[in-house]
Amino acid sequence: MGSEAANDQEKKRCIQELLGRLRDERASRLEAAAANRDALRSEISRIRETIERALNEDTTLAERLRALFREQGVTIASLLTAFAFIVSTIVQAI
Repeated sequence: MGSEAANDQEKKRCIQELLGRLRDERASRLEAAAANRDALRSEISRIRETIERALNEDTTLAERLRALFREQGVTIASLLTAFAFIVSTIVQAI
């Protein structure tokens, strides 16, 4: 029975070490997620500002698209925004 108790203690120690490593990993992942969330918020704010500025200016579609891609680069969000600019210009023309 002595070796069985020692074996149980060893298992318990291994589980505690694993739990500690998992807690550390969870904490670092939560920290990274918070940083990503902040970066995403600022990116969305910049895109919003660009859209508002482009919509409030009396410029051509080409000028608005040029400004959008110059400020935001070619990203999925800027491509979707450009598509929205094009659609809104077509709708206004109709």
